[in-house]
Amino acid sequence: MHIVGNNRMRQMNKNKGFTLIELIVVIVILGIIGVVASLKTMELPSDARVAVMKSSRAAIQSAFDLFHAKQEMVNVNITTEDHEGNVQHFLTINGVKILINKNDGYPLFRVLPRERFLKEFKALVNMDVELYSYDDKYKTNSKFILFPNNYSGFHIFFRGQQPTKGNTNFRKCYVEYIAAKQFVGAPDISEVKVATSEC
Repeated sequence: MHIVGNNRMRQMNKNKGFTLIELIVVIVILGIIGVVASLKTMELPSDARVAVMKSSRAAIQSAFDLFHAKQEMVNVNITTEDHEGNVQHFLTINGVKILINKNDGYPLFRVLPRERFLKEFKALVNMDVELYSYDDKYKTNSKFILFPNNYSGFHIFFRGQQPTKGNTNFRKCYVEYIAAKQFVGAPDISEVKVATSEC
């Protein structure tokens, strides 16, 4: 009887807690729910815009952390391609191949074609976002505008606060992704940052 009791205690101790992946998935879901709930009102006051930008940053960071963590899982779908001697590794998420940054394991978005950039982003983050238009013509009424840069990163603005054809200045109300080691002065680890001083 005593031995059976000890075995049950050991089994109960093994079953306690959550795995890291389970916790990250919960954080991602909560972040996305927060962003969606925050966007229910169209005209947001400044403090609400700040809150939405901060929760958007958190949702994106969580999604990218999950991308990073999935590479350690058993049976993960990582493929390798050789581009003129440059070996690249891709992780498939929701049917979309996303380049892995060899410097830190975070996503590295391919700049061209721009539509692929958006497709890769949306495979990772469920967000109402549209690509930046250089002629100020947009196809949808999405809440956010995705502005890719030349270094596999991006800025995300509220619709109406993105740079325009006549004004290319960046209003300081955005989420920014800086991919690791893609230009001189870039961070060693990819960063998701938020600017809210002009929201």
